Amino acid sequence: MATEEDAPLVIGKINGVFGVKGWIKVFDYARVRGDVLQHRRWLLGKSNQWSERKIEAGQVHGKGVIAKLEGCDDRDSAAALLGSEIAVWRDWLTPTAGRSILLVSARGIGCAEPNRRVARLGYRTDGDRRERCTGRGGRY
Repeated sequence: MATEEDAPLVIGKINGVFGVKGWIKVFDYARVRGDVLQHRRWLLGKSNQWSERKIEAGQVHGKGVIAKLEGCDDRDSAAALLGSEIAVWRDWLTPTAGRSILLVSARGIGCAEPNRRVARLGYRTDGDRRERCTGRGGRY
């Protein structure tokens, strides 16, 4: 049986197509819009069937995020990815700056410094309920 450490971290979802050249619209689960673009490769998947894809380009566009993936060159190939979750493996995460500790748990992803409150990042999922985390802190 797979453990939580073996499962990829879901960081977003493909929720639309943008233009006719294969660009996709991304719903970024991070607190800061565009953080999903810090990863140059993603795992895309539906029903826990993951495939690795590289990002050619991406940017914050208005109130959303758009990205261009390698091998996705037209609107039809972009439309085939609709509804796919975007994830990364835990070992792809970069270390945090300074003495901060990156926390990953079923309650979400957070960043904490010793003897301080935890700043929760992005969204956390509880079954089918998705809740926006404010990043204002809380204790784990």
